[in-house]
Amino acid sequence: MKYVKVKASRLKMVAAKEYCEIIMLQNSVDFSDFKSKTGKGREAFFEADEKAMLKYLIQWDMGEDSYGECYSKKPWGSSDTVYKKGNYRMSYNSKLGYAALCKVK
Repeated sequence: MKYVKVKASRLKMVAAKEYCEIIMLQNSVDFSDFKSKTGKGREAFFEADEKAMLKYLIQWDMGEDSYGECYSKKPWGSSDTVYKKGNYRMSYNSKLGYAALCKVK
């Protein structure tokens, strides 16, 4: 838990967010199973719409027991694109050729 300031110096307790790793793909082999209407592989992944990208990454979410590290800070960089859907956060950078998925707890 952490404290945040609220009106007139009253403190309110809120649960701190945790960002838990699900998957990170960063080389051509990692993207080899991705298929879309326009093609397959890494290039097709980054040309796809974000819903299709997220759908592909979600297949690795097998529940809390399968999560990697959890962080209190956002695990993506300032040059990444972030797509939010429910508790999922997909970050990707087509120039660097990687995509990652985490879940907010």
